[in-house]
Amino acid sequence: MLDGLFFQGNFGVVTSACFRLLPRPPKQVAVSLALRHERDLPLFLNLLAQLKRERIMSSVTHVGNRARTRASLMHGIVGYLEAHAGLSGEALGEQAQRALEIVAPDQWTSLGGISGTSRQVAAAMAEIKSRMRGISRVTFIDDDKLDLGYAVLHSLRMIPWARANAAAIAAIRPLHGLASGIPTDAAIDNLLWRFGRTDLPAERLAESNCGVLFVSPALPMNGVFSTSVVQGMVALATTFSHELYVTINIETENSMVAVTNLLFDRSDAEACMRAKACADALHAYVKSRGLEVYRARVDMMSEVVGVSAEYWSTVRKLKNVFDPDNVISPGRYNVAD
Repeated sequence: MLDGLFFQGNFGVVTSACFRLLPRPPKQVAVSLALRHERDLPLFLNLLAQLKRERIMSSVTHVGNRARTRASLMHGIVGYLEAHAGLSGEALGEQAQRALEIVAPDQWTSLGGISGTSRQVAAAMAEIKSRMRGISRVTFIDDDKLDLGYAVLHSLRMIPWARANAAAIAAIRPLHGLASGIPTDAAIDNLLWRFGRTDLPAERLAESNCGVLFVSPALPMNGVFSTSVVQGMVALATTFSHELYVTINIETENSMVAVTNLLFDRSDAEACMRAKACADALHAYVKSRGLEVYRARVDMMSEVVGVSAEYWSTVRKLKNVFDPDNVISPGRYNVAD
């Protein structure tokens, strides 16, 4: 079956885009779920999938492992401690790590959103709490709760626990907006902080030494199978001395995507080679599980188009019709002549 030829390929050029504008719902609430025991991840994913299918949680739900969660919070926590606790150097690092241990101790944490009228949101909150009882800690967050929590905790910042949580709220704010559909550069800011280039804006990440390689398989809506795949990828990355940053996104009512990446120093030749070898091994593992990546890097194309000779031969013939001079995206999603 030929499918998705113009969705992600090299047959056409986008010349215009149309956005459907929706009215802002009367009430929006972010939903944070912290998994109590890692062994329950398959059930957790299945419950979230069910909430998605029933449109109780209609937004994309992001389920991040501890490495991802802590990486997403660290820059904001450090920024708060620098600005409001006067910390720097080793003391800053220790306090930031202590804050992470307090606010992000769990192996897996999810962030999603619910919206609607006040009654609809209240009903959704009750349903989520009921289904997640005993599985995860449930926290509902809105702007008013964030403002009040920050005001109280910030005023008590001389107490370590209060300071850590005030720092966490400062870091959570942009992520809270993400659950409501507000884009943020927080992820890039955290990468720039990690590689010592907080002087750069997010759009100039390429000027830093930050190296990022993604291997992101599309997953079926099956918690047991998807957990097995992700755990296999994490274990494989450790054999290359890499920590794998993982976010499982429940995108639609019947599919998930595991957005996984490696971080490395691009100024270190050995680190670059090790990261590439790890990424290649991860891609091979994904294919061995009968899966494909939902988005591929240029250096992965030979492996991507080598899966089905008949399919890609047909795609090549269509390319010769639509773009005989191979002007559009050469080398992407097509076999070479």
